Amino acid sequence: MNFDDWKRLIQHRESSQRAHAADQLPDSGDQSTVISHLIACLDDPEPVVRVCAADTLGQFPVQQVRQRLLALLTTETDDLVKSYLVLSLAAMKNVNDLSVIANHIQQDVPATVRARALCGLIELVATIGVNDLLRLCDDSDWRVRGLAFNALNAVRETMQERIEDVVKSAIKHRDDEEISALARSSIEQIIEGSQRS
Repeated sequence: MNFDDWKRLIQHRESSQRAHAADQLPDSGDQSTVISHLIACLDDPEPVVRVCAADTLGQFPVQQVRQRLLALLTTETDDLVKSYLVLSLAAMKNVNDLSVIANHIQQDVPATVRARALCGLIELVATIGVNDLLRLCDDSDWRVRGLAFNALNAVRETMQERIEDVVKSAIKHRDDEEISALARSSIEQIIEGSQRS
């Protein structure tokens, strides 16, 4: 969708149209203008618009977006919106946000927020941690290289064990009729992926 059509939809009086626009990026247009419109959507009265805007903003790891997401995490009352704020913050892969994201995995946090915070935390730590360890594998000091490879092996072992648990859970819930089509698709992808390995 071109920028003019996108801008018209993101300012539409119908919340479904605003959500549709906030859920995607225009084919063209100035990035700062797009970001400004999406940030404005975070104050929309309709939670679905705020969810879509929060989700899309995770694609822009810039300070202006990060600060707005952090600020909204303290004031947002809708759990689904808050869950997408946390996930988008994690998508920015800023190590300084680890504690903020970790605060949203506490047991007293609603499950919708906690699930997305856990997902974001795992992705953030895996990306940053593994990338840093891979860089250390090329260090000039053989001791550092050795430690990095030992750490990568520990990560591999842990992930392999966890993946086995994930597959067992997916098989257990494969025929659950109460889950969404999207969740069912994820379960099938988990099972199919394990069979290829």
